[in-house]
Order: sequence, then C-alpha cells, then structure tokens
Amino acid sequence: MIINLISSDVYARGGKHISKNVWDASRPADTDSNLLDVLKVDAPVNEFPTVTLAIKCTVLEREFFTMMRDHVLWARTSRVDDITQFEITTLLENQDDLYYQAIRDVMNENKKLGIAQDQYRMMAPILSMTSFTTKVNLRSLIKLIKSFEWAAKLNPRLESIFESAIVQLSTVANTMLDDNKLSEIKASIKPIMLFPEIQQFESGRIGDTVVITTKIPFALRAQVVRHRTLSIKDNISQLLVSADIEYMLFNELITVQISADISTWISIIKKRSCWIAQYDIWSSIISKAEEVCGTGVNTLPCSHGVCPYEKDAELRMTDKDPGSPCPRYALIKGVKLTLEQQIAVIKQAATENRPPYWATIINKLEIIK
Repeated sequence: MIINLISSDVYARGGKHISKNVWDASRPADTDSNLLDVLKVDAPVNEFPTVTLAIKCTVLEREFFTMMRDHVLWARTSRVDDITQFEITTLLENQDDLYYQAIRDVMNENKKLGIAQDQYRMMAPILSMTSFTTKVNLRSLIKLIKSFEWAAKLNPRLESIFESAIVQLSTVANTMLDDNKLSEIKASIKPIMLFPEIQQFESGRIGDTVVITTKIPFALRAQVVRHRTLSIKDNISQLLVSADIEYMLFNELITVQISADISTWISIIKKRSCWIAQYDIWSSIISKAEEVCGTGVNTLPCSHGVCPYEKDAELRMTDKDPGSPCPRYALIKGVKLTLEQQIAVIKQAATENRPPYWATIINKLEIIK
C-alpha cells in the first residue's frame, strides 16, 4: 500500500486539536481531561479530525475501506487505464508471473476481437493494483488499522501485504496525534468485524426492509459495497484464508446478503438501469430486488429529461471512454451518432441483455449519413 496525504483537518484555529476542542465544547465542566484522555474515547468525538488520502493498493485491500459504512471514497475507474496491463503487488512473495502473463495475453486477444472492456476486465486478479482517494476520520482510521492487524494473522500469503497497510496507515494516524501515542490510544478503541459472515441464507421482505441473498462476482460486490445505505454480509472472510487467493479473479463468485429500505432498493434499481452502469453484472441483483419488492421498476434516472451523470455521458461520446455512447443521452441532447457508434450501442445492448425498452430508445437514434 502506498499512501499520499492530500490534506489534513486535525487542528482548529489556534492550534488546538479538534477532538479536544469538540470535547471541551460538550463538557465545559471537565477541566481534568487532557488530549490523550479524549483520544482514548471510542466515540464520535474522534470522528471530527480527518485526512484526505490518495491510496494505491490491491483491489482486495480497497474493500476494507469500502466496508466502513461511513466511507467517503472516489475510485479511479478502470476505463482510464489499460486493464490488460494490470499490475500485481510486489509484496506477494513467489507470485506466479506466468499465470498473470497468461491472463494479460487472453485479455489482449479479447481486446483485439472487439470484446467490451467491461467483459474482459472480469479476468483481472483481485490482488492487482488500483488507486482511489478517500477521506477518513481518526476513529475509523484506527479501526481500519486493527482490521488489517486481524487480517494479517489469517493467511501467510497476505501477511506482508497487510503488514505494509498497517505501517502506512499507522504513519498517517501518527500525524493526527500528539506525541505519537498511537499504541496507547489503539488499546482503548474497540475493533470492528468488517466482514461478518451470513448466518441465514434467505431473501424476503419484513415491513419496508428488503433482504436479498445471492451469488455475485467479486467485481459486482466491489460496486455494491459502495452504496453506504446498504447493510452487507458476505463470505469475503473465506477468501482471506484461502491458499488460492492469488489466483482469484474479478469473476470469483461471492455469496452476499444485502438489506435496505425498499425506497433505497428502488433508487438502486433506477440508478443501475442507467446505460453507463454495468447492467449485465447487476441484472441478477436488480431482477431479484424487483421480485422481492413486488414492483417492476424500469424508470431511468434521466426520465425527467436531465442526465445526472452528464460528465461521464459526454466522455462516452468521445474516444476518451471505451464504452459505447448512451442512446438516451444522445436523444436528450439531440446528438447524431456515427454508424460505428450505433453499432457499438446495439452490441452493448445485446451483450448486456438490456431490457426491451432500450430497443425502443435505440430505434429513435439519428445517424450521421
């Protein structure tokens, strides 16, 4: 793991630590507690100091950050990189370079055949490197460190990777503390179970809460977990102890149990029906959610005539994004597509098994003669 500190919001005006500032405002009669006493409190008072970090790490490590339900994270999309040139962490001892090169070779063949990147990227290893930016508070940062300490003991194959994460995150934590008291403070902060296992494999609805249990690819799990309003259980902990972890790819099936309010599910159904979303891998969740919710929601997020993802949609109109243009966006903006673009649109609709209403939209497209 490589971490670059982008910004830090730890000290208030006058140089007073924010945690102490907040504590004093809430406990004006407490004149005995010093900063160290406050930092040892496992409560939201220590969620006010924050840092913004640029992180490069394995995809698997990124899932530790996204499982924190208070996460603030913006990932680097795989579409801006050549996924066929994926990097594997150098901390994986005795890694099978021939295996990874064979995957790159197959990816390149798929690329030459015109197969969509969203399809062949599913072959990328979960120990390949990725980048993202995140904002994390002091309390959550310490809990993350303790989670990596727990994980480092599970599998010798991953120990050096997670130990590196612990060192890097601890360095950041020490910049947020006076007198480098991290070890003393950590002892007072309770660990959390980031990857709780499923106890009952069921789906259904109780009141307004909908629960869905299903198998999905690791790549989809990585997208689902970014929805902070979702409560998630899965079998990631089984991956962490696997002797074959280095051979697992984005298409590795993960058992997940997802629960949320019905209004949240309907919002997700709409959002993930968007052209830019990977509908093909989301379809299993969407169809099951519609079944349990008792409604067939196929309204797009742009149904009111305004695209909420205009920046990404504009990139799809250029060669800066390998994905095909959104036909709905083209209609909204009155943009004519080239014949090549329309072929790409039709191909994506078929490959992802898009619902029938997309055919109606595509048939309305104007083509440059």
